[in-house]
Amino acid sequence: MKKYALVLYAPVIHAGYLEFFKRHRNAKTLYILGRGIIDQFTELHKEIRALDPEITKKFVETLGIFEHIKVLKPNTITDLKDYKIITADEPISRRFAKKYLQKNKIVFDSIFLKWDEKNVYSRNLPKNAETSKTAFDRKMMKLALKESTGSGDWWRQVGAIIVKNKKVILRDSSHHLPSDHTPYIEGNPRDFIEAGKKRDLSTSIHVEQLLIAEAAKRGLNLNGSSIYVNVFPCVPCAQIISQSGIKKCFFQTGNAYLNVERVFRAAGVKLIRVK
Repeated sequence: MKKYALVLYAPVIHAGYLEFFKRHRNAKTLYILGRGIIDQFTELHKEIRALDPEITKKFVETLGIFEHIKVLKPNTITDLKDYKIITADEPISRRFAKKYLQKNKIVFDSIFLKWDEKNVYSRNLPKNAETSKTAFDRKMMKLALKESTGSGDWWRQVGAIIVKNKKVILRDSSHHLPSDHTPYIEGNPRDFIEAGKKRDLSTSIHVEQLLIAEAAKRGLNLNGSSIYVNVFPCVPCAQIISQSGIKKCFFQTGNAYLNVERVFRAAGVKLIRVK
C-alpha cells in the first residue's frame, strides 16, 4: 500500500482542523505549508493574526496524533514525490497541489465546519414555482450540489451553475472574502446576528453574485441562460439575477423572502423547483 501524508495550509487551528486530524490520524506525517510556499499563493501571509507555521507545528505536536510533523519549504517539496496526498479542499491548498503535485494521487477533504442542515434550511418555498423531474435538470442540480461542498461557510453551503444552450458555462460556491479562512482568523460577525437579518453584515459573497460578476469579468452574455442553485436565492441575489439576463432559476430548497417571487415575475424569470 502506498504511504500517504497530510499537506495543509493552516493559518489558524479550529475545530474543523481537529476533526480533519482525527479522520486522517493514520497518516504518519503531517506537512504544514511554510512561509516560502504560502507567499507564492496568497496575500493573507500579511495577516498578523494568522499563526506562523512553526507555531502551528508546535501546537499540533502537543496533540500526539502524528509521528512526524514538518514545515514544508520550497526546497523540501520533493520529499512528497512518493506519497499519496490528502489535503484541504480550500483555494490555497488546491493552488499548491496544481503547481507542485501533478504527479501525486491527491484527495481533497474539508477542514471547514458544517452546521447540521436540518437546523439551517427553512421550508417557506415559493408558492408559484413550477416543478421539474427531468433527467437533465436533476443532473444539473447534482452538479450545483457538488459545487456547494466547496464552500467554507459553516452555516449554509450553497453551490450554483449557470447553463446556456445545454452547456455549463460557470460554476462555483459561496465563499468568504478575502478568504474562507477569514472568519476563523478574525471571528464571524454573523455569530451575533439573528439568521435572516442584516444580510449586509457578512464576510461572505453569495454564489449567485460571484457567478454574475465572473460573467461580467469574462464578457459572457447571460441572456437566455439558466441558473441552478441548491438553495433559493436571497433578496439581493434575486434582484441581481433578475437584471442579468438569466431567464430560469432552478432551485431545490430554501426560503422565499419578501417579494422575491414578484421581482422574478416582473423580470420574466421562471422559478422551477427540481425534485
